[in-house]
Amino acid sequence: MKKDISPLPMQEVLSCGARALVDEIDSVESLTCGIWVGTGSRRDPATRAGLAHFYEHMLFKGTELRNAYRLAADIEACGGMINAYTSREQTAFYVRMPSEHLERGLEVLCDMVCNARFPEDELQTERRVVIQEIAQSFDTPDDHVFDVFQGQIFPRQNLGRPILGDRASIEAVNREDLEEHRANHYYGENMVVSFSGKGDFARGVAFVDKALGSLGKTPVANVATAQTSASSEKNKDQKNKDQENKDQEKKRTGDASPRFACSLSVEKRDIEQCHSLIGFPAYSRHHEDYHGARVLCTLLGGGMSSPLFQEIREKRGLAYSISSFYEAWQDGGLFAIYTASDREKMGELQRALRGCLNASFENLRDEDISRAKAQIRSSLVMGLESPPRRAVYWASQMLYYGRTIDPRETLSRIEAVDRACLLRLAESLFLGMSAITVLGPLSRVGLSEISSFGQAH
Repeated sequence: MKKDISPLPMQEVLSCGARALVDEIDSVESLTCGIWVGTGSRRDPATRAGLAHFYEHMLFKGTELRNAYRLAADIEACGGMINAYTSREQTAFYVRMPSEHLERGLEVLCDMVCNARFPEDELQTERRVVIQEIAQSFDTPDDHVFDVFQGQIFPRQNLGRPILGDRASIEAVNREDLEEHRANHYYGENMVVSFSGKGDFARGVAFVDKALGSLGKTPVANVATAQTSASSEKNKDQKNKDQENKDQEKKRTGDASPRFACSLSVEKRDIEQCHSLIGFPAYSRHHEDYHGARVLCTLLGGGMSSPLFQEIREKRGLAYSISSFYEAWQDGGLFAIYTASDREKMGELQRALRGCLNASFENLRDEDISRAKAQIRSSLVMGLESPPRRAVYWASQMLYYGRTIDPRETLSRIEAVDRACLLRLAESLFLGMSAITVLGPLSRVGLSEISSFGQAH
């Protein structure tokens, strides 16, 4: 790997407890900077599914200094762009712009995060917008099937609820919910400020340190609890207090380690194709087999030369879309295969999928192992040539692991995955628990084939 790709970013802890990461790239003329927060839909209260995502939307609706238009216009007038996203475990707000406008970007980002007002009229407007977003997802089968699947495999758990929430939960959100979400999650020690590209980052870090100075280091709710109970808990060490706070948060949100449900779910719709997912419980980001599962996933369904693509699409013509994916969280993971196929082909498709999975631990080819490792390696290296990708890469690592990881360390772990490891993982994953979701015009014959597939695994 080239030396200009792998250096770790400089780190600094701000006065509010947030961690700043500075990744300087002199060969570009732009920068990406953002604020990453260690919370996502998994931390939403059970009756307020979608709150983290709704909150993300509301930060764009105005502050004391800028209305919604001004927040966007101040960035775009400099030729920049501003965006945000919410995942299951993280929320991010970021800008990308020419290097000379770093301070303007930071002014807007910090204003949004620290000074959002949640005016009632804007809350009602954005509620309608999010409900339209939910409706749009429902009307998109290759999107909605993933929400159905997630709810099926993690029933009555936060991981099983859509990141967007549903109409009822979004209609229930009020200003007090937004304020509570801010108090519980938007504090310094739960944030990472990530810079990547070219800019006066020393000045940028100083600006952020001052601008985020109004944030507390810890959750407001936890601070209040600690103060109230201080006299009765003088002899408890800080570790026990921190664990109690985490337990209280899990009880409040209904969040806990994932509990995978082995099941079959069919949602009939009058559409042209059947969209299906078969999934298996997998490993967390901290598990020793995390990188092995990444290699196995890429080996099976990564790219046009993968066994799944070649067998299902190229040889048999059973599906246009066929892919595998592996999603890992702090305390669990999911390995799954997605297909979209004609209703009359579902039986043959399931038999072909079963054959591909069996082959993964009966006839594992060296060339497929080498291809998978090369794809992961090139994806990492090429991704690190992009300042936006680098900013995300470093910030996510800091939130997940509490440190940034040298890409060479990651690549060495990928290279260490051998045939024996892959055979062990394939057998462990594909001969264990499984769940299947189908959305579309499934026939009785197709349903019978899918049911037998689930029983075989």
